[in-house]
Amino acid sequence: MKDPTDGSSVLMQAGYLPDTSEYTTTIRHFPGTNAHLPWGTHGRFSFEVEVFENGVKIGSDRTPECDESGSLEMDIGALAERCGRPVNGMYVVKYRHAKEIPVEVYAFHVHKASGTYVSCNIIPFIGDQLYPTVHTDQMENTLFWPGLIPETDSESHLVVVNPYDENMGFQVHAMGAAGVLARTAVLHIKPFRAATFPLPELFFECEAEIRAAKGKVSFCVSSQYKLIAYMMFKSRGQVMSMMDHLHNFCLA
Repeated sequence: MKDPTDGSSVLMQAGYLPDTSEYTTTIRHFPGTNAHLPWGTHGRFSFEVEVFENGVKIGSDRTPECDESGSLEMDIGALAERCGRPVNGMYVVKYRHAKEIPVEVYAFHVHKASGTYVSCNIIPFIGDQLYPTVHTDQMENTLFWPGLIPETDSESHLVVVNPYDENMGFQVHAMGAAGVLARTAVLHIKPFRAATFPLPELFFECEAEIRAAKGKVSFCVSSQYKLIAYMMFKSRGQVMSMMDHLHNFCLA
């Protein structure tokens, strides 16, 4: 995004919002973590959050501003539920920061019934100006999860977030030692939505082959835009136990 007139930058990020009837979701950020050389050491920071469900914005709020010695926090679930009901969707973070200081923001999800805790980064999609080589040396629309071991006590899910105001198409490949084991048809997500796909359902026709590979199967997701995608693991009781972003493919 274009720099605001005060010389700061705005970094656009997006993340997945699990069902607020089951999870609390909070953002806590300490700008001073990256306020050191070789980056900048002083600045002002704040962020705004917009929450979406089924493509419709249902709420927004912003934090007070702080400097590098302060902290920022927002309860995304409470913001979402101002609409009067539980919400399952996505959110966009508009983070205004000193342009010489990088921003790395995490969301913290806690399962209300069990207390299970999962932290997950919120992925930038517009506005990064500090890491220009990432955008030239890495394929940001082609992401990988390097190896997956099928288990009997957990389920793996692909989570894809579309923070754009355009429909987004993407395709998922299962990759083995001999090449592509299977690929999905082109899947689609409408604007400002998140979708969860159990991998056994995406690749049911080769599930036995994936299990026999004992972890030597990776997954690739590709789309026409910079992609926001996560791998999520749930227990058989459907409690989220881990979620992490897929990894960029680097050009040789």
